Amino acid sequence: MLEDLSEYGFWGISELTELRLEALQLFEQALATGDVSDLVHFIERHLAEEPPHLLLLHALAEDLEQRLLTLRTHLADVRERVVRLLQDAYGVDITPLAPDDGLERYHTLQSAAIIDHVLATNADAAADVTLLRHLVRASLSKAAQLQADLRLTGQVFALLDDWLAAIKATAARRYGHFPHESAPHLDWLH
Repeated sequence: MLEDLSEYGFWGISELTELRLEALQLFEQALATGDVSDLVHFIERHLAEEPPHLLLLHALAEDLEQRLLTLRTHLADVRERVVRLLQDAYGVDITPLAPDDGLERYHTLQSAAIIDHVLATNADAAADVTLLRHLVRASLSKAAQLQADLRLTGQVFALLDDWLAAIKATAARRYGHFPHESAPHLDWLH
């Protein structure tokens, strides 16, 4: 990637870093509020530049893709902690209710159904029912927040990815009719 930045010089790298930080701040704001309009306006503004600031937009897409991976990992950890705790402390397997392959639905489980399953499997858990309810509710609440963040991040990533693909396709159509030797060099960095 550093080779790609060589044309920008120090000021270009500094500007890219500032814009990337601004975009990430707008993204964090979007996660907090659920409103992506400021981030979308930021992306549209940089797409509308002549030429579009593709290096920035590709970097933002990479950041969003990394965030998606991190959010999925965190969601899996939230579920796994409850599964492991209930298995280790009470000998109760809740994977029939919360399977590994149903991670995107984990947050939709009802805490009462999980608690009922635990109590039906291990009556001794009744002594800790208040703590268990709190633990399961907190896990499901965190999972719901992570799922909302995943949905929003996925939407912005897909939108940005579509725009970048459209720019690439447009450039290919525009310049694709030239023979290979005489085709103009496209500057995908800016």
